[in-house]
Amino acid sequence: MRSRAWFWIAWVLIALAAAWLYGAYRSPGNYVGIVEALRHNVSAQLPGTLIELRVDIGDRVEAGQLLGRVQGMDALLADGLRVRSDLFTLQSRLRDELSGLAADEAESSALNSEIKRLEQARDAGVVRSSELTQLRLRRAALRAKVARQRTLLAQQTGEQAPVELQQGLDQLLAAPDSGALLSPCAGVVVERFAATGDTVDAFIPLLIVQQLETTHVNAYVPEQNNLPMVRGARVMVGSKRPGIVETGGTIVFVHPGFTLLPLRLLIGQQQTWARQVYVELDQGHALLPGEQVRVVLIDKPEQ
Repeated sequence: MRSRAWFWIAWVLIALAAAWLYGAYRSPGNYVGIVEALRHNVSAQLPGTLIELRVDIGDRVEAGQLLGRVQGMDALLADGLRVRSDLFTLQSRLRDELSGLAADEAESSALNSEIKRLEQARDAGVVRSSELTQLRLRRAALRAKVARQRTLLAQQTGEQAPVELQQGLDQLLAAPDSGALLSPCAGVVVERFAATGDTVDAFIPLLIVQQLETTHVNAYVPEQNNLPMVRGARVMVGSKRPGIVETGGTIVFVHPGFTLLPLRLLIGQQQTWARQVYVELDQGHALLPGEQVRVVLIDKPEQ
C-alpha cells in the first residue's frame, strides 16, 4: 500500500516538474538553446589510398596541421604526364627546326666565303662568270629559306606555347599536395572513419574535427510568445551544469519564420514550433560545444 502511494507521489512530482519546465519555456523572456558545435569534415580532394594517418580520436590539432596523406591521385598524375608530354614534343620540334636553321646558316656562310674567293679568281681571269652566277643563285635560295625559317620560329616563340606549357607543369609540381589531409581549424579529432591502408574516395569524410572555440548559441522562442525579438537585444545565458557562471550575449540574427524545436529540447512528446534566434556570446565564457542552456532576455534596444 505504501509503495503504491510513493509511486503516485513520484508521478505527481514528475508532472509538476514538467509543467514548471514547460511554463518556463513559454514564459516571456525565458528560452532554451544549444551552444553551437562546429564540426568540420576532413577529406581527400581526389581518390586514393590512405598511406599515413597522424592523429586519432581525442587528439588536439591546430589549423593547417597535417593530419594524414592520401596517395594515388590518378587525375593529377595524368594531367602532369599530359603536360610534360606536350612540352617535350614542342621542345623536340623546336630543337629540330633550330638545328636545321643553324645548318642552313652555316651553309650560307660557307657560300659567302666561296663566292668571295671566286670573285677574286674571276678578277684574275682564272674562273668563268657562269660558275660564280650558279653559286650566287644557290646563296639567294638558301637565304630565302633561312628567312622563312626565322619567320616561322618567330611566330612559334611569339605564341609562347612552350613557355605556357612549362608554367603549367611548374604549377602542377608546385601546387599544394592534393593528397594532404589538413586540419581546417584548431580543435579536437572526435570521429575517425578510415585507417592506414584503406582505399578512400574523394570528398568522403575521413576525420571530423570539432572546433573548441564556441562563439554562438542557437536559442528557440516558442511560437506562443509574442515578445518582439530584435537584433542587438542583450541576453543572459546560463548552463545547467552546477558552478558555471552565467555569461552575457547579444542577439545577432532572428529567423524570419518558425522551425521545429530540436528533439533534445522537446517537453515530453509534444512537437513544438519555435522561432530561432542566433546569439553571439561574450568572451571568457565556460560553455561547452553542444551544451543545452537557458537564455533569458534582459533588455532590448529601442525600435
